[in-house]
Amino acid sequence: MKKNFITILLEEIATKYRFITFVTIISTVFAIILSLVWPHTFESAGFFGPILGVESPYSALVKNINLRLRNVLYGSGLVVADVYAKILRSRRIETEVIERCGLMHIYKTDYIEDAIKRFEMDTNIQVGWEGLISVSAKAHDPEISAQIVNEWMKSLDRFLREAQMARGLKERIFINERLRHVEVRLQIYKDSLNKFLTRHGLIEQSSDTLPDVYSLNNQISGALRVYNQLNTDLIKQEALFSYYSAMGENLPMTKSLRTKIRMMKNNLQKFSLGKKGGLGPGFSEPLFVTSQLQSQYRNLRRKVSMYSDLYNLLVALQEIASLDEKKDVPAIEIIDWAEPPQRRVWPQRAIIVLAAAASSFILSLLICLSERHEEFL
Repeated sequence: MKKNFITILLEEIATKYRFITFVTIISTVFAIILSLVWPHTFESAGFFGPILGVESPYSALVKNINLRLRNVLYGSGLVVADVYAKILRSRRIETEVIERCGLMHIYKTDYIEDAIKRFEMDTNIQVGWEGLISVSAKAHDPEISAQIVNEWMKSLDRFLREAQMARGLKERIFINERLRHVEVRLQIYKDSLNKFLTRHGLIEQSSDTLPDVYSLNNQISGALRVYNQLNTDLIKQEALFSYYSAMGENLPMTKSLRTKIRMMKNNLQKFSLGKKGGLGPGFSEPLFVTSQLQSQYRNLRRKVSMYSDLYNLLVALQEIASLDEKKDVPAIEIIDWAEPPQRRVWPQRAIIVLAAAASSFILSLLICLSERHEEFL
């Protein structure tokens, strides 16, 4: 009669319980000893995040639509914390932490590459959906594990500060160079405008002021009003001359009006075509060249205005760059500093002993059943 598996299993336990018990006890004792001599491992954790409302040197990456689209497609968002997590895994930061914590001696290695590999195995970074970062480190000494986490966060903060200040310094140097160049060009165009206006007698010049943008147009309008008034007076005089000349060519009034009309025509011709001394269009320059003067004036005024605006902008940017250069303030908000843990994370003795006892019992039972494998066929 063929026996079933349960019957055979119970028979083996009943007949070979001494062997099974011996193997189980030996394995359990060995597991207890192993759990006692196994070096303890402690884990410390720290918690930090970007400072809200403060632009970091890497905030522009978050605004990159291509990067955001790629991360959305892969099921995650892209925040500044993601960038910080990558920086934490950079060789520069990890090497700095290894040196400050003396991990080369603790890891018993002479090569930084081996220390970095061990460091990456013993540390972990988690970025939450809300943009906060949790970092943890394992070590055989609870003080060392806490020191690693704290130095790791300090190194990131120090790197971000130095990056911010270095960028401010470079921007200030660049802006200073551009400011000197713009200042020279602005002074050249100011002098050119002043010389142009003084040469043509368009305004009364002073050394510390520039003319109003509408002053030339006002002077031209005034000159045209004078020209029109002279024409009006000439027409009136010619009407009187026609009246008196009809009475007689040799009358004193007729002769006086003839002379006066001749002088007025000469003045009008000089006013519109001739160049005389004085100030303003029609006096320093003839009226027919006013369009050329306006064109030259607008060109010079446009350059002066453009370089004046650029100069003011660079002065403002220079102040901003100086503030960034000297802004030695925290770049991250550390919420929880790591503290030495009181409870180890490994070895967990109860789990080791239970796992050893269960596995040894099953293994010894399988050995016993293997002797009766023909009964299963």
